[in-house]
Amino acid sequence: MGKGKVLTKKDAEFLKQEFKSVFATKENLKILKKEIANRVTRSVVPQVTRSVVPEVTRSVVPEVAKAVVPEIAKAVVPEVTQAVIPQIKSVVKLVISGELTEQEEKYEKKLEEFKSEFFDKVDLILKEITTVQEERPLIESRLEALEKIHPQGKHVLSS
Repeated sequence: MGKGKVLTKKDAEFLKQEFKSVFATKENLKILKKEIANRVTRSVVPQVTRSVVPEVTRSVVPEVAKAVVPEIAKAVVPEVTQAVIPQIKSVVKLVISGELTEQEEKYEKKLEEFKSEFFDKVDLILKEITTVQEERPLIESRLEALEKIHPQGKHVLSS
């Protein structure tokens, strides 16, 4: 290749193949760039994270939290409310029904006690009535006998 000689396509292709392993191509540079970035990321990021994150957390997070938490609350509270309130209502219903059941049981127990006392007293009265009904014919026959002996409620005096 002296003066005035021009490289042909064949010569350029030959040189390209010859020096391919010596010079980096665009693709090789992209790959190399990615590998370097990955290595730097793997080695530097943990160190930076350990030193920077606590500082950022101490200084920035409270300020961000003051600004962000109300917004999050505005967005989340209605959804949580919609999800939680039916659950709370069902728990309250269970508690109320449990309380009502307990009250019903107390009421029924008291009612049974009252009925028992009532029927005990009624039983005594019924026994007396039955006794009176059984004794009535006897009393009537005695009255008839006494009326024969004592007409008009007085003893008949024999003179």
